[in-house]
Amino acid sequence: MLPRERVYAALEHREPDRIPWGEHSIDYNVYEDILGRETLVQAKMRTTQAYWDGRRDEVVASLKRDRLDLLRALEMDIVFVNQVPPVGHHPAPMEQLDEITYRDSNGDLYHVSATTHDLMPYWRNPEAYVAPTLEGVQEQIDRVEEEPLAGADDSCWEFVHHAVNEMGETHFVMLLCGDVGFPGFGATEAEFWMNLLLEPEICEKLADLQGKRMLRQIPVFAQLGVDGIMPCGDLGHSQG
Repeated sequence: MLPRERVYAALEHREPDRIPWGEHSIDYNVYEDILGRETLVQAKMRTTQAYWDGRRDEVVASLKRDRLDLLRALEMDIVFVNQVPPVGHHPAPMEQLDEITYRDSNGDLYHVSATTHDLMPYWRNPEAYVAPTLEGVQEQIDRVEEEPLAGADDSCWEFVHHAVNEMGETHFVMLLCGDVGFPGFGATEAEFWMNLLLEPEICEKLADLQGKRMLRQIPVFAQLGVDGIMPCGDLGHSQG
């Protein structure tokens, strides 16, 4: 069986020749150990710094090369693909306070994790935080159809088109898309979780807004040539 035939057999409750295999996330160290070269794919702070340096094209080129080479090396059946920043993406770097601490324009603090090497939120500046209101979220819901939507030819789908062209005939291509997650809010991590109980109406509206935004993108996804989509995110994680 071809890899994509194997996946479709499993989805249709037919017995494939072997269990199809795919992953939704693999960190840079696995790429480097198997491929024997440095990568910018999920390279945590290195990838963040590359975007700050204006090296978006270098990151995307690394993704095109290394993701597909790794999937071939591991003989996976599912090719997991994702949206990338558009051409010209060059975010302003955060202010570095010490070796591991950074501050953004809102005054929020971030630490580079010693375990994962991600740049992770550490402390949110309460003075810069503006909480959502029921009326405000409803206004966003009412205007959701007017929000700009990336077309299927937008540069943010550059990697997706590359993977479909390279492996779409033989493999099952799965697009990782947005996730609803817990629709909490707050100036601190504790407030985020407490407001699920204290402000259920606002949280319900936030979930409605996120869901409508996700559904609105599905017709675009259908034009990309992928076989399936996977809303993917952590509902329970290292911060809560």
